[in-house]
Formats: sequence, C-alpha cells, structure tokens
Amino acid sequence: MLIASLKPRTMGGTTNTGLLAYALARAGHPVTCYDADESLQLAAWARDAGDFPCEVHEADTPAFAEVVYPEMNHDRINVVDAGHAENHPDIVDSILEVVDLVLLTLSPTNPDYERLTKPERGTPLAKVIKRSAALRESGQPPTTNVLLNRCQ
Repeated sequence: MLIASLKPRTMGGTTNTGLLAYALARAGHPVTCYDADESLQLAAWARDAGDFPCEVHEADTPAFAEVVYPEMNHDRINVVDAGHAENHPDIVDSILEVVDLVLLTLSPTNPDYERLTKPERGTPLAKVIKRSAALRESGQPPTTNVLLNRCQ
C-alpha cells in the first residue's frame, strides 16, 4: 500500500506524515517512508529523532511513478511526504499516478481551504487530484481523505 501525504501550502503536513509512519510502525506494521518534498524535511526529521522506526528514502523526483514506485516493497505500508503540491506539481502528479490513498492535511482555516480550492497562484489541489484520474490504470482519482489539523 502507498499512502501519500499531500498538502496545500500549510503547516504541519510533514509532521503529520512522520507521526503517521511512527504510529503505524509502533503498532507493528512494516513501514517505509519516502520524502518527495524538495526540502527533505521528513528525512531530516527522522534522522534527528534518533529512534525513528522507519527507513526514509529521498524521493523528490518527477519520475516517482517510473523510478521509485517499482522499487518499493509493496508488502509494506509505504508513506510518501509529497510537499507543497502547488510548488512541485510535477512530483505530485507522478505520485498521484500510483498512490492508493491520499491524506490531505489542511488547517481548519478559510485561507488554507482557499489554497485547496482557489489559490491565488497555481492549480487548486482539488483539481490536481481530480485530473490524476487520466494517469491512473483505474481511470479514477485516488481515494482522498482530508485531515483537519494544525501543527505548530
């Protein structure tokens, strides 16, 4: 299974990704993480934690579907931190092509909702997810759930 953590330009997405992976691993699930955010904050976060129970691979490439995904152990839970989608649409498009589940971190504020639906610049993330259907074998966008959360 591949779970993508997406977010519009908001705070807390990488933290949520790390905490999700940590909780799944501590619950006994085999988990591998992929940091597809060009800032590579998840990789740094895991390295600095010292006891992070998952391996984190740097995967900030627009060829995620062609290069990273085929090499994954698909018997594990794989979690990818996709970064700010509007800043890296080529990476996000490639992830959406192969992901099983999208967790969309969204702060419960009107400005962050507007970043999702009608950002000042860039393509709305809701539209990016919807258009990924054309790239997917199923012809459908991935299942997407919104996590209303604000991490500081």
